[in-house]
Amino acid sequence: MTSGTPLSPPWLNAGVDPTEVAARAGNSVEVLLGRYAKFLDGRQEVGNRRIEELLREYE
Repeated sequence: MTSGTPLSPPWLNAGVDPTEVAARAGNSVEVLLGRYAKFLDGRQEVGNRRIEELLREYE
């Protein structure tokens, strides 16, 4: 894959680990998230739900 691959935003939105996406895109995590952070808008709800689910496992 080349730097700036258009597959990065869907992979990030699918929950793929940013370190894996960055490696496949030929970027650092810092560059990847700086470039594609705008595509993650609206993911806070998903993240909050996942965190709440994990926390319930430890109750």
